[in-house]
Amino acid sequence: MATLFPSSSACKPALPWRSTVAGLLTGLVIIFSWPKMANWWPGDLIRIYQAMPNAIGLWGTKVGNIPAMFYGELLLAGFVLGLCNPGFCKLPIIAWALHNDPAPRTLFNWLLRGWGLQCGFLVLVFCRLGFLAKVSLDTLLWYSAFFNYICYIATLVVALLLVSDGWRLTRNSAIQPRNLQLPLIFALGFYLPGQISWMVIIGWEYDDALLQWLLLAPVMVGILCAYFLTGAIAYGVRHLVGEAGCRTWRGHIALFIGMVVLCIAVNTIVRIVIRLVS
Repeated sequence: MATLFPSSSACKPALPWRSTVAGLLTGLVIIFSWPKMANWWPGDLIRIYQAMPNAIGLWGTKVGNIPAMFYGELLLAGFVLGLCNPGFCKLPIIAWALHNDPAPRTLFNWLLRGWGLQCGFLVLVFCRLGFLAKVSLDTLLWYSAFFNYICYIATLVVALLLVSDGWRLTRNSAIQPRNLQLPLIFALGFYLPGQISWMVIIGWEYDDALLQWLLLAPVMVGILCAYFLTGAIAYGVRHLVGEAGCRTWRGHIALFIGMVVLCIAVNTIVRIVIRLVS
């Protein structure tokens, strides 16, 4: 079957610097349009941080009064947030699938584990159990920010590994690429999205923990669906490129994605440093 990227010796892959420049330019375009991308949202879809006041305003605090359609809307909102917001780790997921070629079962199992880690950290930070019961809101937000810092550093590590492996693979395709699995799981698990964090925080004002976590559940399921769809897209791309094409172009794909992710990660870290210094 024909593939999108021929792998015969008659068709020599482009020079490494072309993939690097293409990735750099793509990353700069994303950075330039970042505010608009991050704030984009379908006009008729509820924003997640508004879920609690909307639910209570329409149906009160009794869980039985809330229609199933509202939970479905929150699931869709979580899916859109996970798939379309640039803060989520979609490119690293695709990079892992193309770079290390994990079995589909392995990829989806580890995506599930990273998502479970993310859910666990959300509960740990915002459930206010034990010693966290008397912690101030500012302190909890600092904990959330700290977890996100770990995510950003892990994303930067993924980018650096991709760029390093990409340059090596373009010179010798027989080199074994380094596994991106561990930093990817850190990037997925330690990311606590602001919209979700604020939804849980707003729930404290109504002193209804059950409703708070019931509204969180469909949002997180939607994010998991977005992760799985991203993995499926990665395997679809792999199928289109073909196994031989992936081996031939692995270094260039790694360079391109690595430079895009590097631009995004560096931009995020620089913004954090500037905010902390100022």
